[in-house]
Formats: sequence, structure tokens, C-alpha cells
Amino acid sequence: MVFPKTTPLQNQSRAILKLLDKNLVNREYVEYQFIQQSQIPTSHFQSALPRLPIPELKLTCERYLAAQRPLLIDESYKKTEANVYRFRDGVGKQLQKILKDYDNKNKHTSYISELWFDKYLRSRSPLPLNCNPVLVLNNDDKPEYNNQLIRATNLIVSSLRFYRALKSELLHPEIFHLNPKKSDTERLNFVLSKLPPKLAYICAYFNKAFPLDMSQYPSLFQTTRIPETDKDRLVSCPESKHITVQYKGRFYSFEVLTVSNDIVSPTQIMDNIKFILSDKTDSDKFPIGVLTTLERNKWATIRHELAENGNEALLKTIDSALFHVCLDEETVGSDPYKITKQFLHADGANRWFDNSFSLIVARDGAAAVNFEHAWGDGVAVLRYAQDIYNDAKNKPRVHPDTALTEDSSCQVQRLEVHLNDHLRKCVDDAKNSYKTICDNLDVNYTIFEGIGKDTCKKSQVSPDAIMQLAFQLCCEKQSPIDDLNSSIRRSSFGWSIVSAIIMDAYEVELYGDYPNLNNNELPYIIGCLHTKNMEAVQKFFLRGLYKDVKIHQITRWKRNCQPVCVYTVVYKIKVRTPDLSEEEIFIPFPDNEEDLKKMFRHITEMVFGMRVVEKKLSDDGVFASISYAPVRCACNVRNFDMAAEEPRMQPLITEVAYHKINGLFVSTYESCSTSAFKHGRTEAIRPCTTATKDVTLAINALNKPPVAQLKKMIQECSTIHNRLIKEAAMGQGFDRHLFALKSMGEKNDIKSNIFDDPEYSHMGYDILSTSTLNSPAIFAGGFGPVVPEGFGLGYVIKDEFLGTLATNYKDRTNGPDFMGALTKSFEEIFAILRTN
Repeated sequence: MVFPKTTPLQNQSRAILKLLDKNLVNREYVEYQFIQQSQIPTSHFQSALPRLPIPELKLTCERYLAAQRPLLIDESYKKTEANVYRFRDGVGKQLQKILKDYDNKNKHTSYISELWFDKYLRSRSPLPLNCNPVLVLNNDDKPEYNNQLIRATNLIVSSLRFYRALKSELLHPEIFHLNPKKSDTERLNFVLSKLPPKLAYICAYFNKAFPLDMSQYPSLFQTTRIPETDKDRLVSCPESKHITVQYKGRFYSFEVLTVSNDIVSPTQIMDNIKFILSDKTDSDKFPIGVLTTLERNKWATIRHELAENGNEALLKTIDSALFHVCLDEETVGSDPYKITKQFLHADGANRWFDNSFSLIVARDGAAAVNFEHAWGDGVAVLRYAQDIYNDAKNKPRVHPDTALTEDSSCQVQRLEVHLNDHLRKCVDDAKNSYKTICDNLDVNYTIFEGIGKDTCKKSQVSPDAIMQLAFQLCCEKQSPIDDLNSSIRRSSFGWSIVSAIIMDAYEVELYGDYPNLNNNELPYIIGCLHTKNMEAVQKFFLRGLYKDVKIHQITRWKRNCQPVCVYTVVYKIKVRTPDLSEEEIFIPFPDNEEDLKKMFRHITEMVFGMRVVEKKLSDDGVFASISYAPVRCACNVRNFDMAAEEPRMQPLITEVAYHKINGLFVSTYESCSTSAFKHGRTEAIRPCTTATKDVTLAINALNKPPVAQLKKMIQECSTIHNRLIKEAAMGQGFDRHLFALKSMGEKNDIKSNIFDDPEYSHMGYDILSTSTLNSPAIFAGGFGPVVPEGFGLGYVIKDEFLGTLATNYKDRTNGPDFMGALTKSFEEIFAILRTN
């Protein structure tokens, strides 16, 4: 194949198309260099896109209160409502005016864009799990093309073809078509390409084709996030022509563009990848990639030392790469758990999480895109991922029989790392701390066959609404203590209960005076309370039923992540009988709800844990089902393994219900793109509504309403959810608006009671963080929980099935329980919808 020189990139779009029309350029060359040859220039609509609107203050306040209503008890809601009304009629007007002035001075962008960049770049949390999501590509339909060398080469070539088309204005603009058969046609595209941008936008709009913002796409390539103290920065290197590759934790680099910015031949890229994969050197014992998993201030300090220790050129090469490739030694197979763990985080040794994205290819050819989130959102990365997947599958440039042609030893540069003793220790420490975090992350994946988009359509409900309703419903179901529905969970101070594994045991001496039992045989319950008001709680414990009470003063995190001084009370409760078989253990709460409310008003967190010292009944140990009764309500607790490993009977830590005082339902986040507007980012949908609450309570009620009524309630829930989606997509949500107002207040030293209200922070403490993506190219998408007690829920909606991938931290929540409850929720919802 001959590769003639081209004109400068920025002027190629129309020039190349004209040359093609006149057959004056090698068509084969153009086909190789550009993944697409769009008639409409890539950024044609960009200047004509509408600006993201600033919602009316009154509407934002109304929407905010509507979202808070299902989360709060009456007393808390009234306080929040009063704060919102004072804000709306007072300082809110001042902040709204400041925000509008700010917006008018920055008409080249949206009011949220820079504030959102700032939010991400100021975050000090480590990137993996907290910021970087992953998109896992489907395998190639042809098994022989899933060889690591072939798959990596084809995906790299397709990525470069995408890059060339983007830079040359030949990539199809992103357009949302309501009816693709009518609007996504060559004829309309030809007309739009000839019209000026504003007229083209209007024409597309009236044909129900809606151009989307493309401003994030250039940051896909040649961009990295540099760690710095307090606030990171994004850096672009538009002249770079190389990619960086990691293998066994070591770094390599080679050029993939010529001097005239042409893509080098596919066999040359294949030769270079083969050379890297043939490197027999052992894995790097001190892989510096793991340093990108650190807290950002710490990483900034270590990176500065790295540069000072002779690694400045190395860091510059990595930072300036077109993109980053990770060639993994591991095989992942088809297990969603292993696939997600490998591509979402791995062990950090063969990763560099700071680049705009990393293209990861496992030993068995499985591939994924792990991307940094500050520069852009999932819309751009999804477009890139599905385009390169389809291109590599349909137009592979290398094949199983492709012959290797060159010695790549002079083309591939192995990047040497220079470490002193302190830096080696930093790497070791980072590996150990990252392993602890990753070992704690659980992944569960469920497919609901036979129920999908088609089923929802027949039932006149939105599949997205059904997914969100199921998430809310399973929070209600996932506690093993089902009978609590009729006791404390139904009380006016209601709790939401989340299943958890308590990994920490509180050290309490084992002693007792129960008749006929010695100190090593006493079964008991351990409970702990975290409170800011010790006096109010201490009175509660002055009862003879408690074996022991220990009080500690510690510092813990509240839900808004602000450190507060709280007391931890650890107490031990006697059991009613020494018989471990099917007997009741009573937690002696006050007998009336009013006293109970007074006590709980001062408690920030409550955890029940069962710790049993085995009463040896057989050589194999004792397995028993134990029940207990909170507030006069007997509830079954699951089976516990009483087997002892030591003669002194090691106490066991069991799976328990984890109670949080934040209302009956939890704060839930669903991401919605606002890319219909210039420099739009995302808006939050709050799926936990009064309608979902009503449906959930009705489905879980002992005396359920008639099925016809439940079906009508689900349909009404779907209608409300669809409205929220439309409002968010049109820039009429409340989260980003309030965030911008809060930012204006901080910049101008203007305080507001609405943002000091704890319920505002609680709204942003997203126990359920959800996001959906639908593409034939994608096997799965995943991200970590955004709060320690939360779940990261990536879900897909297909015609014939629904799928969910859930991540959670095992020491705080229980993933299998959540999935079990989710399955049960779907069964109940669709049993209702299928009823005539």
C-alpha cells in the first residue's frame, strides 16, 4: 500500500472530499487514514448550539423540595422547606443575579462547564474507583481475532483512524435522531453540509435530528491530568505522534504518525506490539503506575520527587502520548466479576490512570476503555468505544495470517525508570494500600432474561423508570430482617436498612454471670451506637439487662464526610435462655415510641452485630437459627456458623442489618447528559420520588392494594420519571443549578442557610449511584460506589433482557444480598405488569 503525503490536518475536510470526487487521491489511502468521511464537518453545528439555560430559581426550589420529600420525616422536611423558602425569597435572588452575570460574561461556554471542571480537579480522592469508570468491549465475533496481538493492533489502528477523522473534521457529528430512518439520510446530510451552521442546526431540528456538543472530543487524545497540590490541571500536547504502552508494569513508546501526520502501516504497529509482548524481562518489582492510585496531594508530592530523580523525560513522554495502551498478562475469560475487577482497577501495576483514557487488552483479547472523568463525560467515550469496536471488527487491518515484516528494536523505545530508596518504599506502600481497597470491592452482575424493553413497551411503562423503581424496591427488601417493616421502619422516624458485613469486632471482655453457664459459653449480642450527645444515650443504658457498657471517644465520618467528634458506646446484652436453638433474644428498647424517638434523636449511626461464644455441642460445631425482637417484633436472623477454631471459642462476626438514620429511602443519583447544549456536561436525575415511595410501600405492604391499582401506580411512577428525564436533558434539573449558586456564594463570601442545612449534604450523599448505557459494542460498564456505604449501579436495557452490574465495599454493604433483593423486586414488578 502506498501512503502519499497530505495537506495540513486542519484544512483537510472539504479538500479530501473534493479530491475523492475528482479521483485525484488514492481512495485506498483515504479509506485507511480516516474511520469516517462525513459530508458534514465534525464541528459544523458547534457554534450554533443553544446555550445551557439557567433554570428559574422558583422552579429549582420546587424541584429540590419534591426530591427531598420522600427522603425526610415530616419534622425534617418542614425545617428544610422553611430554609428553601427563605433562600428563594432572600439570598437566592442575589446569587441568581450573580450567576446570570457570570453566564453573560462567558457566552462562549455554559454556566456549569468551568465550575464542573473545577469540582473534578479539586477532588483529592484517588482516581480509580472514585473517578475513573470503565467500558468493556464485546469480544470480536471471530474468535481467531481475539488473539492479544491481533486485537490490540486492530484497536490501536481504529483509534488512530478515529483520531485522524476527528482532527480532519471528517468524523460524523454526534446527532440524536428521533426517527433515524427519516432524518439520518445521505440527502439530508448533503443539505446540512451546504448550509451555514445556524441554518443547518434549524434544518436538522425541524427534521427531529438534534446535534450534540462535540467540545469534549479533542480531549480524548493527547490529554492527561497532572496531579498538583489542592487542584490538578489538564494538559494537552496537540503535536504528539506517539503512544505509550505498558506491559508487565514497564513502559514503552513508539511513534504511530509520520511527520505529515499519516498513520503508519498496520504491520509496523503490529511489529512494535509483538516486540513488546516478546520482552522476556520480569515484571517490574517497583511499577510506578501504581502511584496514580494514590490520593492526589500525595501523588503530586511523589511525582515531583520522581521528576527530580531523573524521570522528567519519562513523565513527559507518558503525559504527551496520543493515548495509553495497557497489555495485560492476565486472561479474564467470560466471568463478569473477573472482567470488571481486571478492567476497572486491577492491581495498579500495569495502569496509568491519569491519561484521558487507557485502552486495555488482556492476554485472551478481551478489551476495555478505562477513562479519567475530569475532561469529559461518558457520551464522548461511548462514541469512541463503539466506533473503534465496529471498525476493528468489520475492517480489521491485520489478520491471523498477517506476516511480521520488520525488526522493531529501533522503533520501540523502552522507557527507563530511576528510583531511590524512598521512591521504592512509596511504590510498595501504594501497592499495599491499593490492594486493601481493591480486595474490599465486590462486583455482582445479574441478567434478567425475558423482561426487557419490549415487555415494558407492552405495559406502557419506561424501562428506565422500571430499573430505578426496582433499585428503590430492593433497598426495602434487602434487609434479612423483613418483619421490621411493621416496627421501627414504619415509624415516623423511619430508617433505611442496608445489609452489611461488619468486618471490625469491638473488643469487649468475655464474662458473665448467667446461671449454669461459664464465661466461655455465654451467647450474647454486641451492639454499638455512635452519638454526639452522650448524656442522652447514657441514661438509656442504666438498666440491669446490659452485661457491660464501654464508652470510647473517637472521630468518625458523618455522611457529609466532615469529621466530627462522636462517642461510641459498645454494649453487651444478656440472652433470655442459654439454649441456642430457635429461641428469642430480646433487645430491650423503651416500650413506647416517644421514648424511643427521644433516644434516637441523638444517634448518628447504629449497628447491631451478633457475636456468639460457642456452646460446644458437637465436634463439628453448632449451626443455629436465632431470632430476636426489636420493639416487640420477633424477626428471623439468618444462620450463623458457631464452629470454633480455638478452645477459647473465637467470637464470630456475622452479617447484620446496617441502619442509617436518613429516612426510609436513600439518596439516588442517575446521570443525564446535557450535551444538547454548548459545553453541556451532565444533570442529575433524582429517581427516588414520592411516586416510587408510594409504589414501594404498596408492594411491600401486608395488605396489598389490588393488582390493577398497583399497575396503575407503576405507570404513574413511570410518567413522573420520564418527566424528570426530559427536564434534566433540557437543563431544567435542580442539582447543577444549586451547585452553581453555592459556588457563586463561596466565590463572593455569601452564606446561605439552604447549603448549611444537613439535608442538602445528605441529598448529595448518593447511596445509589446509577448510570445506563446501551450499545451493541459494549459488554458492560462499571464504576465504583461514590460513598462507602453505597452501590455503583451500571445497567443496560435491551429488547429481551435487563442487566445490572453492581459494585460495593464488602465491609459496608452486601452485594449478593442486594442482587437477590433486586431479582425479587423485578419478579414482583413484572408479575404486576403482566396482569391484565
